[in-house]
Amino acid sequence: MTPRPVNDAQREVLDWLAAGGSQDPPRPEMKLSAAALAARGLVKVRRPGGKWTAELTETGRYYVEHGRYAGEVEQAERPPAPRTRRAGSPARLGTQELSPAPAETREPVVVPQEPQEQVPLRQVVRRPHPVVKELRDRLGRLPMPLRRRCVLVAHSLGRVSLMRVAR
Repeated sequence: MTPRPVNDAQREVLDWLAAGGSQDPPRPEMKLSAAALAARGLVKVRRPGGKWTAELTETGRYYVEHGRYAGEVEQAERPPAPRTRRAGSPARLGTQELSPAPAETREPVVVPQEPQEQVPLRQVVRRPHPVVKELRDRLGRLPMPLRRRCVLVAHSLGRVSLMRVAR
């Protein structure tokens, strides 16, 4: 599997380091991008004496010069991978080499329908399901600003689904 390409913010960090920068990036968020690049082996981040520094690795220099990882084939040189369709899987749109399945083996296409009713969102949770209790009681599981809304939505969906099963 080939490594993922860098995004624009990460490319900016690579260019800044290639231009000679190593301490005090122009923007503080560049430190976060540098940490992501360090996980890919493109940058080495250190804090000697509490001072943040970063430098390009050999792999990082190669990426800056060539726009790709070492050993990775350029897009134009890479031959297209042959695609074959497994029995029973639908053909993808836009592929020329795939032929549609014979009419007698095609399955009907199921089109999702709009929901018939909206699930009412309760404002108070009474007698919550054990899953909702787990969401509510584990403080680190949900971010604080969204916790109440997530618990209300989970509780409402759980109640409606239990009512539908009981029918």
